[in-house]
Amino acid sequence: LANIQADVLELLRDGIVARLAPGGALVLSGLLNEQADPIATIYASLGLERLRVTIQDDWSAVVLSRKP
Repeated sequence: LANIQADVLELLRDGIVARLAPGGALVLSGLLNEQADPIATIYASLGLERLRVTIQDDWSAVVLSRKP
């Protein structure tokens, strides 16, 4: 679970993905709505599956998983 700014999530992407266990889930939150899709796309390009984006007011959370 990471609740930090989109630019930090982008910088840390390789390390975060490398530490996610097979079958594990990753929740990235604290994103402005317009940041959710670009961040989801970046993490999906590293092999994660985008499960959903949840929106509440001006904020979003992205849920991804690594295949077992």
